[in-house]
Amino acid sequence: MEKRWTFSYDEIYLGLAYIAAYLERDGHEVVVMDCAVEYKRMEALSARLAEFNADVVALPTVYGTLAHTYPLATEAKRIGVPLVVAGGLPATFATDKLMADCPAIDVAVIGEGEVTMSEVVSGAELSTIRGIAYRKGGTVVHTEPRELVCDLDTLPMPARHLFPLKKYLIGSSYDGRMMVSTIMETKRGCPFACEFCVQAYKEGRQIRARSIEHVLAEMRDISTRFPYISRIMMVDNDFFIPYERGVELLKAIIENGFHQKFEFMVAARLSHYQDNPDLIELSAKANIRLIYFGVESVNSKNRARLGKVREGSNLRSLFDRLRAAGVNTVGSYIIGFENETAQDISITISQSFYDNSTSPKYNILCPYPGTPLHDDYTRRGLIDDSKPLWFYDNAHKVTRHPLDLETLLKTAYRSFYMRPGKTNHMPFDMS
Repeated sequence: MEKRWTFSYDEIYLGLAYIAAYLERDGHEVVVMDCAVEYKRMEALSARLAEFNADVVALPTVYGTLAHTYPLATEAKRIGVPLVVAGGLPATFATDKLMADCPAIDVAVIGEGEVTMSEVVSGAELSTIRGIAYRKGGTVVHTEPRELVCDLDTLPMPARHLFPLKKYLIGSSYDGRMMVSTIMETKRGCPFACEFCVQAYKEGRQIRARSIEHVLAEMRDISTRFPYISRIMMVDNDFFIPYERGVELLKAIIENGFHQKFEFMVAARLSHYQDNPDLIELSAKANIRLIYFGVESVNSKNRARLGKVREGSNLRSLFDRLRAAGVNTVGSYIIGFENETAQDISITISQSFYDNSTSPKYNILCPYPGTPLHDDYTRRGLIDDSKPLWFYDNAHKVTRHPLDLETLLKTAYRSFYMRPGKTNHMPFDMS
């Protein structure tokens, strides 16, 4: 297994944890090898694979780390693993290119993997398994799509016991102390389908929510079996969709005392907190200490297009009020839309300084395969086809934009974090 994101702290790969739990429930022996914290050298990983004598090696593919995934797949085949399977976003939306780039991958799982991997591991005839692509002769064959899991409560709890949990450390958003962190999801799906985001196309636009009782049972399981875990990052696309359910879950966290056990991180739309002032106090009481907001772009060309920031919004006031309540923020900004000039990007970056979130995140626009943006950019010839799939990570430029977006990205980070008096506005210097 690899690091979840290209530039991120170490953490379990939640999709793999669900698949592992599903396979264990079906009676299969499963071993997780985390290459981010346990097997950083190929020799050590290869020796462990040979020792385990695996029938199947499953690799979760993440765009930014594919340069490491391909050698892992190749090594698995070299030592004689019969079947190498890849899953994740590249396997789902860039299937043919992934398999062309890495001949060692035998099967790609397309979409959600729990049921599909169970059938693959059980030895079913590949042509009968929905939701995969596999090699047949010199071609790649796609089977019929697999439907999404409708009732998430039927899935077993993620197999956290297979991961080196104590090695997943991150500083507290409240006081900086090192904490053991884990990931949870309370639902899948996103109704917004932003043009640049692949989530709605991966998980569907219809919300599939776990019951509140099932979510609380998982928190109880974490607290009982892994008492050293003290931070939970919720990876829902938006914790407050639907809004009433998000509020109900926060109240249930408080009523069951989990706010005293865990520090939480969630992602949310700005409008939830702009329209519901009492939500700040409730979030703080539930021990939410970090909120990820997709601000994206604030220049006039793209504000309405993206629908994230309302005209006249005072994000600095919102972020300051959250900070005063003990809740830190990540404001995420995108640069490099095809219609943006240097001045437009300067406006977005300068506004991010003024908004003054706790930790801004800057991203180069990435037309991920599977999104409307990718289809549009492909049609208009705006994608640089010379760039490998692992450049699709929001830190590299994969479009034919005339500006040096990678230098601008580095300058934005450097300018924000090295400026004197972090709360003071400093115009962004494009030079």
